[in-house]
Amino acid sequence: MKILITRPEPKATELSIMLKNNGIDTEVVPLLDIHPIDSKIWQAELAKINAIDALIFVSTNAVECFMSGEIDPNLKNLPAYALGQSTATLLKKHGFQQIFYPSLDENSEALLQLPQLQNVLGQRFLIIRGTTGREFLAKTLKSLGAHVEYLPVYQNHRRDLSVDEMKKVQEHYDLILLTSTDALKYFLELNITTHAKITVMAGQMQQLAEREQLKNVLLLRSFSNQAICKYLTKSF
Repeated sequence: MKILITRPEPKATELSIMLKNNGIDTEVVPLLDIHPIDSKIWQAELAKINAIDALIFVSTNAVECFMSGEIDPNLKNLPAYALGQSTATLLKKHGFQQIFYPSLDENSEALLQLPQLQNVLGQRFLIIRGTTGREFLAKTLKSLGAHVEYLPVYQNHRRDLSVDEMKKVQEHYDLILLTSTDALKYFLELNITTHAKITVMAGQMQQLAEREQLKNVLLLRSFSNQAICKYLTKSF
């Protein structure tokens, strides 16, 4: 089995090593780079927010970039919601005390099913994320009577692939690992002809795959390296 890993570094190489240690052949060609936003910029925006009842972190990148700034230690005492276990684990590592996350599917739909989010009327949420992303979570919380603000702490940048990287992308693979809607959009725009399965997650990414009439897809519940490695080593 041969897999193309397209997620940003350093996670791409970390996953490649994990899979190779389990006998799976891989190539790494990241489609996106993660660029942290200058903490002074988002800290100034954070200072303008009068009150926060809970934090929502959409990814490990959101946690890492947020914790790179100078934040009020009291924020760690607020309820902190994560879209997945890896993000929750990182929050715990950084000292957050009240952490909630969905145990199966790692997406907004699953997060909104948590018991703690069934009565959010009047609550003030701060979603820590990149400069782009789904609006579904914020829109749903607002429809339930919550107040929601965004705090962008990083940007996704499309990488200009080298000639050698383009050749790698066009090789034969059994599976192409795409781990975000932005990565899937970029991959589609590259017009790569492939018979490989393509990974998606329920929600916006799966909807895009359906609109583009992609038939050979593999639906994953988690895009953490640990979950991907566990699934692939058991299934292939």
